[in-house]
Amino acid sequence: MYSGKRMSIENLFGKNSSCDIDHILPYSQTFDDSYRNKVLVLSSENRQKGNRTPYEYMGQDEERWSEFVARVSSMVKDGKKRDRFFKEHITDEDKKQFKERNLNDTKYITTIVYNLIRQNLEFAPYNVPALKEGKKKHVKAVNGAITAYLRKRWGLPHKDRSTDTHHAMDAVTIACCTEGMIQKISRSMQILELRYMHNGRMFDEETGEIYDRENYTLQEWKDKFGVHIPRPWEEFKNELDVRMGEDPLNFLDIHPDVAKALDYPEYYYPDSASNWKGFIHPIFVSRMPNHKVTGQANKDTVRSPRLFKEGYVISKVPLTSLKLKDDEIVNYYNKESDMLLYNALKRQLQLYSNDAEKAFAQPFHKPKADGTQGPVVKKVKVIDKQSSGVYVHEGKGITANGDMIRIDIFRENGKYYFVPIYAADVVKKVLPNKSPSRGKSGWFEMKDGNFVFSLYPKDLIHVKTKKEDGLKLNLVNGGQIKAQEAVVYYTGADVSKGSIDCSASDKKFKLRGLGIQSLIIFEKCQVDVLGNISVVKHEKRMDFSAKKR
Repeated sequence: MYSGKRMSIENLFGKNSSCDIDHILPYSQTFDDSYRNKVLVLSSENRQKGNRTPYEYMGQDEERWSEFVARVSSMVKDGKKRDRFFKEHITDEDKKQFKERNLNDTKYITTIVYNLIRQNLEFAPYNVPALKEGKKKHVKAVNGAITAYLRKRWGLPHKDRSTDTHHAMDAVTIACCTEGMIQKISRSMQILELRYMHNGRMFDEETGEIYDRENYTLQEWKDKFGVHIPRPWEEFKNELDVRMGEDPLNFLDIHPDVAKALDYPEYYYPDSASNWKGFIHPIFVSRMPNHKVTGQANKDTVRSPRLFKEGYVISKVPLTSLKLKDDEIVNYYNKESDMLLYNALKRQLQLYSNDAEKAFAQPFHKPKADGTQGPVVKKVKVIDKQSSGVYVHEGKGITANGDMIRIDIFRENGKYYFVPIYAADVVKKVLPNKSPSRGKSGWFEMKDGNFVFSLYPKDLIHVKTKKEDGLKLNLVNGGQIKAQEAVVYYTGADVSKGSIDCSASDKKFKLRGLGIQSLIIFEKCQVDVLGNISVVKHEKRMDFSAKKR
């Protein structure tokens, strides 16, 4: 862009690439790392431009500047990017505005929280007289570009966005970021922009100073130009490895050198690896429970309630949904009423290896006794188990329950059961009391006096199983681990199996199909704003009468 010369593919992607990505307005002065402030240029042009605007670099040559303006005007369609190319000088006021805009996170939600804290949280005064004069801010919102720069300089790992613990690493980085570090970053970028040297000397075009490398030790040179951003404290990286790990205590056990270097006091350690006392434990991600009571009251498919009292419903389904099992069509209703049709459907499925989509891709005619074709058959009746639902069409039809809002936990005869509460139950005068049983037919009536607590999605629970093979925790990145107990978030329930699903606080594993009757500990927990976990001792079963008013 600066020279007007064409760039070959070899120049761009070859081993000896001679191209750079340059900041149009110097990063050390603006901290603008957006795509609007970047341009692909020849390395030689980048070195010569240095810590200057394009105008300061070539504006004195009228012919070259005119060609540059024409080139930018024809090639760059983004008006804000063109403005950066054409800006002649960066004033002190410009620098202040650029840094304020680009160093601070100005996203809407960040601004709201920033102002809320700044305006309502009372801070203790600084104990250093110079800071009492308002030269330092108590609250600041740091831009993501700065945290990314610091993470890289401090050797921190790349973000793993499959879990939520990367937010903790950002929080640590922001907490450790100071105004002094930001100045060092500015100098660090400046030396990159002024990296052309002559006979071991570097010329700073902003101040007019000339620096001779021979007059500085390596450390003095790094300190002077901010190439080296020191870690917040000596064992910063080691401590972050410990606290960000999945098993901090085990990490310290197998790395005694790290444990010695950190030298944690005894009260930092919990009494045992399974409780939450002490200060060394895995990161816990706090989530907001979903207590909404809105949702779809019932499913769209309307079924016949003729056999509902016996626990069954009848519905019509398309032929493409049929399946064979043990050489019979699954859940086919009353096949004896038309064996000719039933056998024809079964043969068609067998002919296409039980692939109903292919078997009934073309219109299927009902066979007649004389061998001729009857009318086209599109749907047939099937029968399914269903013990609860919502009556529609003045009681002439029934649909499956809609969205499940919560489950109510009961404890009877030393075992735990759950009663599902659906959106349709919100308008009922009495809450349902029937619980599904895993591996058994029918539902069981629960007694109100045996109610323990209610669970909404993202409620925190502590579970411990009596099974010898433990809880099977399926890792999101593959593999499985087993544990006798876990503190997890409830995510949903499966009525057909009488089980619940859960996930880890950091989403690193999921716990599916947990039968609660096999639990010896089943506790509902709560988390305060500082991440402290406590057990909910007593809870009253609440209906939705308050929601109706």
